[in-house]
Amino acid sequence: MSGESAAATLVEIKIKQLEREGKKLSDTERKALHESIRATYEHQTDPRYAAARLWWMRSSIHRKPGGVDLGARSRCPKSGSEGI
Repeated sequence: MSGESAAATLVEIKIKQLEREGKKLSDTERKALHESIRATYEHQTDPRYAAARLWWMRSSIHRKPGGVDLGARSRCPKSGSEGI
């Protein structure tokens, strides 16, 4: 899906949501909303953005709260074994 068609769909959803809340958007506000959503969509579909998100998700999966690497912890001997 192109940024233009995705933005159009998301703008329509947002407009319907605002209309249910009793708000009306002017043409200028609609255009600004469309441009904002299109720019965000284009930015987030850039391969570098996706790679950065995957890198962050991968690094957070391998960490335990407190910053201990789960892999390193599993390689440590259990307490009380081998003189520790």
